[in-house]
Amino acid sequence: MERHLAEGAGAAPAALEPLDEAMLGRLSDVVAQASVAMAGYEHARALELTEQFFWSFCDDYLELVKARAYDRDAARGASARAALWRALETLLRLFAPFLPFAAEEAWSWSHATSVHSAPWPEPGDLLGAGET
Repeated sequence: MERHLAEGAGAAPAALEPLDEAMLGRLSDVVAQASVAMAGYEHARALELTEQFFWSFCDDYLELVKARAYDRDAARGASARAALWRALETLLRLFAPFLPFAAEEAWSWSHATSVHSAPWPEPGDLLGAGET
Protein backbone atom coordinates (compact mmCIF):
# COMPACT_ATOMS: atom_id res chain seq x y z
CA MET A 1 0.00 0.00 0.00
CA GLU A 2 1.46 3.33 -1.04
CA ARG A 3 1.30 6.18 1.45
CA HIS A 4 0.80 9.72 0.25
CA LEU A 5 1.34 12.43 2.82
CA ALA A 6 0.49 15.06 0.24
CA GLU A 7 -3.16 14.20 0.69
CA GLY A 8 -2.87 15.31 4.31
CA ALA A 9 -1.33 18.62 3.35
CA GLY A 10 -4.73 19.93 2.28
CA ALA A 11 -5.55 22.40 -0.44
CA ALA A 12 -3.27 25.36 -0.86
CA PRO A 13 -4.71 28.52 0.68
CA ALA A 14 -5.59 31.56 -1.37
CA ALA A 15 -2.99 33.58 0.54
CA LEU A 16 -0.22 32.62 2.93
CA GLU A 17 0.03 34.01 6.44
CA PRO A 18 2.88 36.55 6.81
CA LEU A 19 4.95 34.16 8.97
CA ASP A 20 4.62 31.36 6.43
CA GLU A 21 5.45 33.68 3.56
CA ALA A 22 8.52 34.99 5.43
CA MET A 23 9.81 31.45 6.08
CA LEU A 24 9.38 30.51 2.42
CA GLY A 25 11.07 33.74 1.37
CA ARG A 26 14.04 32.89 3.57
CA LEU A 27 14.13 29.35 2.17
CA SER A 28 14.01 30.83 -1.33
CA ASP A 29 17.15 32.82 -0.50
CA VAL A 30 18.81 29.63 0.78
CA VAL A 31 17.91 27.82 -2.45
CA ALA A 32 19.39 30.65 -4.52
CA GLN A 33 22.61 30.71 -2.49
CA ALA A 34 22.93 26.91 -2.38
CA SER A 35 22.39 26.75 -6.14
CA VAL A 36 25.23 29.21 -6.71
CA ALA A 37 27.45 27.25 -4.31
CA MET A 38 26.68 23.93 -6.05
CA ALA A 39 27.33 25.45 -9.47
CA GLY A 40 30.70 26.65 -8.19
CA TYR A 41 31.54 23.21 -6.77
CA GLU A 42 31.36 24.63 -3.24
CA HIS A 43 29.41 21.66 -1.92
CA ALA A 44 30.35 22.25 1.72
CA ARG A 45 28.94 25.78 1.49
CA ALA A 46 25.68 24.51 -0.01
CA LEU A 47 25.35 21.99 2.82
CA GLU A 48 26.21 24.63 5.43
CA LEU A 49 23.51 26.98 4.13
CA THR A 50 20.93 24.19 4.06
CA GLU A 51 21.81 23.00 7.56
CA GLN A 52 21.68 26.51 9.02
CA PHE A 53 18.20 27.02 7.59
CA PHE A 54 17.07 23.54 8.66
CA TRP A 55 17.97 24.03 12.32
CA SER A 56 16.40 27.48 12.44
CA PHE A 57 13.32 26.04 10.71
CA CYS A 58 13.05 23.24 13.29
CA ASP A 59 13.86 25.30 16.36
CA ASP A 60 11.82 28.38 15.54
CA TYR A 61 9.30 28.05 12.72
CA LEU A 62 7.97 24.59 13.58
CA GLU A 63 7.44 25.61 17.19
CA LEU A 64 5.54 28.72 16.11
CA VAL A 65 3.19 27.00 13.66
CA LYS A 66 2.63 23.48 14.95
CA ALA A 67 -0.61 24.31 16.77
CA ARG A 68 -1.93 26.29 13.80
CA ALA A 69 -1.04 23.48 11.39
CA TYR A 70 -3.42 21.10 13.17
CA ASP A 71 -6.36 23.50 12.78
CA ARG A 72 -8.16 21.86 9.84
CA ASP A 73 -11.04 24.38 9.71
CA ALA A 74 -9.09 27.60 9.42
CA ALA A 75 -7.43 29.23 6.45
CA ARG A 76 -4.53 29.91 8.81
CA GLY A 77 -4.08 26.15 9.26
CA ALA A 78 -4.13 25.63 5.51
CA SER A 79 -1.44 28.28 5.15
CA ALA A 80 0.78 26.56 7.73
CA ARG A 81 0.32 23.12 6.15
CA ALA A 82 1.02 24.42 2.63
CA ALA A 83 4.18 26.19 3.81
CA LEU A 84 5.36 23.17 5.80
CA TRP A 85 4.76 20.88 2.85
CA ARG A 86 6.64 23.13 0.42
CA ALA A 87 9.54 23.53 2.87
CA LEU A 88 9.77 19.77 3.46
CA GLU A 89 9.87 18.97 -0.24
CA THR A 90 12.48 21.66 -0.84
CA LEU A 91 14.67 20.62 2.08
CA LEU A 92 14.63 16.99 0.98
CA ARG A 93 15.82 18.01 -2.49
CA LEU A 94 18.54 20.23 -1.00
CA PHE A 95 19.74 17.47 1.33
CA ALA A 96 19.54 14.67 -1.28
CA PRO A 97 23.13 15.05 -2.60
CA PHE A 98 24.50 14.90 0.95
CA LEU A 99 22.12 12.50 2.70
CA PRO A 100 21.01 10.35 -0.24
CA PHE A 101 19.49 7.44 1.66
CA ALA A 102 17.71 9.48 4.34
CA ALA A 103 16.33 11.93 1.78
CA GLU A 104 15.17 9.08 -0.45
CA GLU A 105 13.41 7.32 2.41
CA ALA A 106 11.60 10.45 3.58
CA TRP A 107 10.69 11.37 -0.01
CA SER A 108 9.26 7.89 -0.61
CA TRP A 109 6.66 8.43 2.11
CA SER A 110 4.83 10.85 -0.17
CA HIS A 111 6.11 10.33 -3.71
CA ALA A 112 6.15 7.37 -6.09
CA THR A 113 9.34 8.64 -7.77
CA SER A 114 12.86 9.16 -6.43
CA VAL A 115 14.01 12.42 -4.85
CA HIS A 116 17.09 12.02 -7.04
CA SER A 117 14.98 12.32 -10.18
CA ALA A 118 13.18 15.42 -8.85
CA PRO A 119 14.41 18.73 -10.21
CA TRP A 120 16.70 20.88 -8.10
CA PRO A 121 14.53 23.48 -6.34
CA GLU A 122 14.18 26.93 -7.86
CA PRO A 123 13.82 30.03 -5.66
CA GLY A 124 10.73 31.18 -7.56
CA ASP A 125 8.94 27.90 -6.85
CA LEU A 126 8.72 28.78 -3.17
CA LEU A 127 7.46 32.30 -3.56
CA GLY A 128 4.30 31.11 -5.31
CA ALA A 129 3.63 28.28 -2.83
CA GLY A 130 0.17 29.50 -1.88
CA GLU A 131 -0.95 29.90 -5.46
CA THR A 132 -0.94 26.29 -6.66
